Amino acid sequence: MVAGNGFIVSVIKDLLDITSYLHDQGIFHICYAPSNVLVRKGDNAPMLLFHGSAYTAYNNREELYGDKALSFIAPEVIENGTCDARADIYSIGSFMEFLYRQSEVPLELKAVIKKATNLDPEKRYQTPEAMLKAITTRQSTRKSVVSLLIALIVSGAFLGLYFYMTPE
Repeated sequence: MVAGNGFIVSVIKDLLDITSYLHDQGIFHICYAPSNVLVRKGDNAPMLLFHGSAYTAYNNREELYGDKALSFIAPEVIENGTCDARADIYSIGSFMEFLYRQSEVPLELKAVIKKATNLDPEKRYQTPEAMLKAITTRQSTRKSVVSLLIALIVSGAFLGLYFYMTPE
């Protein structure tokens, strides 16, 4: 399923939509570790197990999330418990890196992941909507560039064929 065309991007877009809704409710998920995100078979709809902002007062984060999940939690949350939209952005970016661990990250997503997982919260996307817009913009730009290259190759082939067939 993960190797399917568009699976990862559709899951990430749905996660960002869910995250945006949660933020409107004043809820921060904090940890988008693979153990906290389930994807329903059939329509690939992601579901979240629990949100971490309910446990922000809990001091032992290793016990709460486990050793493996700590790499999906923003550094500022681990250090001082600061939770905001940027902490979720970091976690989603780490989740995206995890999803591409067996394959090459598409060029249009490399910069998005890099910005989302920046250690400085000020340099990350400020909202899930901003991250989703960056993903959508980069994908449409990539499609436009690929279409332009195909058009140039086809045009060049026809132009070459024209000059080849023209009598001297």
